[in-house]
Amino acid sequence: MVMTAQAYNLIEELRAISKRAFGMALSVHRAPSLRTQWVWEAHLLTNKLQDLSKEMKRIDPAAHQQWFHTLSESFLDLRFVEEETDTVSLRLGDLMKWG
Repeated sequence: MVMTAQAYNLIEELRAISKRAFGMALSVHRAPSLRTQWVWEAHLLTNKLQDLSKEMKRIDPAAHQQWFHTLSESFLDLRFVEEETDTVSLRLGDLMKWG
């Protein structure tokens, strides 16, 4: 299966958001006071991620399925940044548990 340029661009954007979301979540875990600084950015990234997910599902359902885990992890990381919650991504949860 050949990936379109549009799907490739969406995946690159997803990778960048995912990296930023995880970095923010990890920072907030280590220093909860950062939450107030990043809550608005997290909100904007969540909206962008929702749009990206819908577009990816529309243009390339197979790519959307392949990247679903990364999408989910990113949504959970951004939610953690926006509000204190016990539900965290697997990647953040592992770091919280194992250090």
